[in-house]
This record gives sequence, C-alpha cells and structure tokens, in this order.
Amino acid sequence: IVFARNAGFDATTSDIIGRIDADTRLPKNWVARVRRFYQEDKHFEKYAYTGGGYFYNIRLPHLNGWVQGQLAFRINRFVAGYYILWGSNMALPQSMWRVVRPHVCTRTDIHEDMDLAIHLHDLGYRIAYKENLRVGVYLKRALSNRNQLRKHMRRWPNTLRVHRFTFWWMGVLGNIFLWYVVQPFFYAAEMLARLQGKRPMS
Repeated sequence: IVFARNAGFDATTSDIIGRIDADTRLPKNWVARVRRFYQEDKHFEKYAYTGGGYFYNIRLPHLNGWVQGQLAFRINRFVAGYYILWGSNMALPQSMWRVVRPHVCTRTDIHEDMDLAIHLHDLGYRIAYKENLRVGVYLKRALSNRNQLRKHMRRWPNTLRVHRFTFWWMGVLGNIFLWYVVQPFFYAAEMLARLQGKRPMS
C-alpha cells in the first residue's frame, strides 16, 4: 500500500489530497466538509484531517463504528499523545505531503497511515480528528483469511515499536482484545446473517 500511496500522492495536482479506499462509501457531504475545513488558513498550513468509520457489510454498524473509533483513535492517541490518520478517510494539503515525503517509511510491516501521521507530528504538523466524519468501509480480513488477519494486526504494535513509543505493547493488548473478543463477535453476527439469507456467501 505504501508504494501505491506514494505514487498517487506524488502525482496529484490539486491543493488538497483526499485519501480513501476502493471500497469506501462516503457521506454525500464528505468533499464539502473537507473543503470547508481547509478554507481556514491555519488548517491549511498546519493540519491533516481524518475521521471515523463503520463496517457496512456486518451487523450493528453504529456499535462496530464506535469500537473502531476507540481502537484506531483513542488508544493510539493515548499511546502517541495525538490522533493518527486513518487511510480509509483522510485528507491533507499537497504542500504538507511534499514536506513529509522524504521522511515517511517504506516498510511493509507497519501501518503506512499511522507512519505518515507520526512523521507529520515530528515535523510540527497536527492531526484533526472528526469522529462524526464517518465513512463506510468493507470489512474483509476478519471474515476471510485468518492468517492474513494476523499479519495485518501485527502491523499495529510494529508501527508503535518501530517509532519507539514507550507504550507500544498496548498495541499487542489491543490485538488480543480484537482477536478474542471483537472479531469472534462480529464473525458470529455475520455468519448468522448469512444463514438467515440476509448476506450473500462470498
């Protein structure tokens, strides 16, 4: 992902870079809200912008969105001292990308969006997190290949450890919670929905 992101960001010609995933479902006012945020000079000069999300292909989207927000944003803010960026729902000025571009890591065993946020913070920029700027994303790893899921989950503590955060091990605890509590719950809910004929079998 990091190489695709770099190539895409390098090729942009607009003042603002918007970053989402191929399966992201945006609210109708997403672009308008991003543009409105960056109309303020202080935001354009100092802030990257990110928001929350929910998984639209499983049950209880409001609950799973809340859980996602606690794990992806609240815990990382506690560990790092600031909010991180989420690649499925983020934006930043192109000028900011040009400054941080030489510093970002190209390792494939860490989260490239978290890495970007960490380097931006180190350069004196800030992250603006708007929880109600939510987008829908398709949850696939937790419902398909468990080995792929484990590999993906290891990127969280790896990112914190690589950047030498004292509490990097909280990413390990978060993964344990995800693996043994959250993931089985949502997997069971999804399987129940499929058995009831409300979801197509993939």
